[in-house]
Amino acid sequence: MLPKKTLIIIFVFSTILLISAIIIYILSEEKRLLSEFLHKLEKADEESLVKILSKISNSNPSKYFFLKGLKDFYDGNEKSAISNLTKAISTPGLSEKEIGASKILIGQYLLLEKKDTKGLDLLTSGEAYKSFPEHVSFIIGMYNFEKGSYEEALEFFIPLTNAQNKEVREEALVRISFIQTAKYGKVSEEIKKQLSEINKELYKNLLTD
Repeated sequence: MLPKKTLIIIFVFSTILLISAIIIYILSEEKRLLSEFLHKLEKADEESLVKILSKISNSNPSKYFFLKGLKDFYDGNEKSAISNLTKAISTPGLSEKEIGASKILIGQYLLLEKKDTKGLDLLTSGEAYKSFPEHVSFIIGMYNFEKGSYEEALEFFIPLTNAQNKEVREEALVRISFIQTAKYGKVSEEIKKQLSEINKELYKNLLTD
């Protein structure tokens, strides 16, 4: 069984990957301003980020709240992020993917951080599930995983072994390996094979001690 400290590190890392994957997926299909914002966000270019936010605040309030919410998440200001993303989806002007991303980030926070099942309604909303079905399944799987409902968690994780998103697939495989170890004392050869193919170093650290 994986030590608790390892599980915490994996969870924090996977949350960062999840947020990054959602943002990148959206911004890859959006206009230059959003791509520039993501680039500056990754570079922690605070001055440029402030300029972009200032520029868009008057012309498109909903986009401002959306971008500010993403920045808050990157900065670790989750309460402010949730507040801004909530304002974003309450103000006309966002694309369907941006609404979906906002709902999935708020839903994840409510479900995983606050243990508030209201997050399920946001995660399973049309905008969220249509644009990010793999991420929705992963988060709900994580919710069941964290509360020890392993059979329910597997219902969401097993289909993700074929996920197109590499990070989601990898994280699902890690949780499946933990559950199988806890339940049966060993990991199935198929899960070992898939995990070794997608991340040999992680496979070595987790399964071959």
